[in-house]
Amino acid sequence: MEKEQKPEQAGENGGKRVNGRQIAGILLIAAGILAIISVFAIPAINRKNNDKDIEDIRSGKYADPIETDAETITPEAVSPESIAAPSGTAVQTEPSERDQKLQTILADNSRIGIVEIDKIDVLYAIVEGTEDEQINRAVGHLTESAGIGEQGNCVIAGHRGGYFGTFFERLPELETGDVVKLTDVNGKEYHYSVYDKRMVEPADWSVIKELEDQHTLTMITCEDDTRKRIVVSAVLFTP
Repeated sequence: MEKEQKPEQAGENGGKRVNGRQIAGILLIAAGILAIISVFAIPAINRKNNDKDIEDIRSGKYADPIETDAETITPEAVSPESIAAPSGTAVQTEPSERDQKLQTILADNSRIGIVEIDKIDVLYAIVEGTEDEQINRAVGHLTESAGIGEQGNCVIAGHRGGYFGTFFERLPELETGDVVKLTDVNGKEYHYSVYDKRMVEPADWSVIKELEDQHTLTMITCEDDTRKRIVVSAVLFTP
């Protein structure tokens, strides 16, 4: 008499055998679900952290007694040709002192201010540095450029959407005369008026070296699927 064949066993649980393809499929599905969740979760986390950063800055948590040479100017008309040289005495921060301060800031990824643009609903903390570590969570300040309100060209950069958030998504909507407000860690506000907007190649960094003897602001974000950069320039004025 033939022996009765036993059903195929696949492990101690007596369940069906799971092969490599099934495992790979399960992992791919799980990875896809996690990716979809992260698309919504990461911007939400950044938004929550940003709100906390703004609250901390406004409360004076990062206040710094070191003054800058923030002498405002009031041009008759806002254009590159009409930007007048700043007048009056200015308090200069010694290079060595500023370098030491920057090293401390960079070591802590510190918040250095707030950028606010009512027209395009922008309200974000500014952090020191423009590497991925910084601009993936906030608007970043180019360390080599002038500080907030300082003489020279203050350069800030932000993503225009995607995985980490929409910091400067609507930056291209800005037009001549629109106002950008920066607030430093001491609560001092600086108002800049937009006078120029252009598209440049990603490798064109000449825009950050312009008007170094003035009080200007340059805002940079991506365009055309990162193949170009949108650059918006503004000048400091007294409202």
